[in-house]
Amino acid sequence: MQFKLLIITTGILIASTVQVAVNITDIIGDIGDISSLAGEVVTLFQNLDITTIISSAPKIIENIGQIVEIITSDAEAIGGDNGTTSYSTSDETDACGGLEKFLESVGQIADGVADNIDIVSGTPFSGAIGGIITSVKDGVDDFGSKILDIVPSCDNSTSAYTLESVGASFNTCLEKLS
Repeated sequence: MQFKLLIITTGILIASTVQVAVNITDIIGDIGDISSLAGEVVTLFQNLDITTIISSAPKIIENIGQIVEIITSDAEAIGGDNGTTSYSTSDETDACGGLEKFLESVGQIADGVADNIDIVSGTPFSGAIGGIITSVKDGVDDFGSKILDIVPSCDNSTSAYTLESVGASFNTCLEKLS
């Protein structure tokens, strides 16, 4: 279990050293990948019980780790851009839609985990899951903020999931784990 966490952490560190030009289409594609991985995590957590925890926990940790890697890589790409790229109206619209889809995907993870975290609490997996949830929460804040930096006109305050509401859900997960 700690080996997987080491691999995830190493991937995050490697991804954080790479700086590339921001391509909105690539980021939207990555958000689609995040959505798929998030859907699997939510399903696994919804079906989690004492008999499935041993088989499901490694997949949950792996998927969340992949989400962290994608978020970190994209956040670094956006941060490495230093505002040098100008975006078309279409790209800005796509970025705003992508942010909304991203927040919905990770928000569903946060809500699903919060609703079912009691099953994991007190197990050998709780520490690893807590560490990964913290990484996801930090990554969500960073990635979402950077999207808003490049497209300040995005306003998701009327959406079901906002940066603030997703952060609050992740905090609930962490409180239940401790």
